[in-house]
Amino acid sequence: MQYGYVYKLCPSLEQVTTMNQWLNMLLAQYNYLLRDRNESYEQVKAPKMGEYCNLQTKGSACPLTCSVNKSTSVGYPWKKGKNPKRNPYEVQSSSLPTLKKERPWYKGIHSTVLQQMLRQLDRAFSKFFKEGAGYPKPKRRSRFRSFKYAPKQVKIKGHHIYLPGIGWMQFYNSRPIPCGFQIKSVTVRRKAKGWFVSVQIEDKSVPVAPTKTKDEINPDRVKGCDLGIKKLIS
Repeated sequence: MQYGYVYKLCPSLEQVTTMNQWLNMLLAQYNYLLRDRNESYEQVKAPKMGEYCNLQTKGSACPLTCSVNKSTSVGYPWKKGKNPKRNPYEVQSSSLPTLKKERPWYKGIHSTVLQQMLRQLDRAFSKFFKEGAGYPKPKRRSRFRSFKYAPKQVKIKGHHIYLPGIGWMQFYNSRPIPCGFQIKSVTVRRKAKGWFVSVQIEDKSVPVAPTKTKDEINPDRVKGCDLGIKKLIS
């Protein structure tokens, strides 16, 4: 059984500044990696052959010519013990250490937050290829307002919550987490009324309530009563 609880955060001014900086840097990196995938996708439709597997970084070149498309020529297929092919998420994830060397300010962002941003982009492409969703587009600042932590990263004690890389802060614990439930994921979101945290909890020992489709419901056995606003108040 899974539930989602939303709480209002009470961050300090310094923490608000840090979270805003994170969102700006994550947005820039998201759009940069999206452009990187766009180039790969265009190369799939019109393959180009070159000396390097990665023209931007002049990465490892195989003994023969290879496509510059990262989706088809990443890894080291001519070396033993190496993964012959990696998916785009693995390729872009392996570039994060280089990102932190070239742009040291990204070291301030917790590593799992960067990984979750990559997964967000990967899910967008999965929906495009597998579910028929629209092609992923660059995010605007007004539409990029959240970042996510991986499981077992965030701690909650009473009315305080610990966000890695940001620290402890108070929050309105309006709905205590039931006993036996574990935190599965945590999303921090900026809204007009302030900062909020969405906590997804799970307890595998609690069975999921069965659901029925519309065809399985017998209309003759469904009863309803609409009192109206006047009778309800009286």
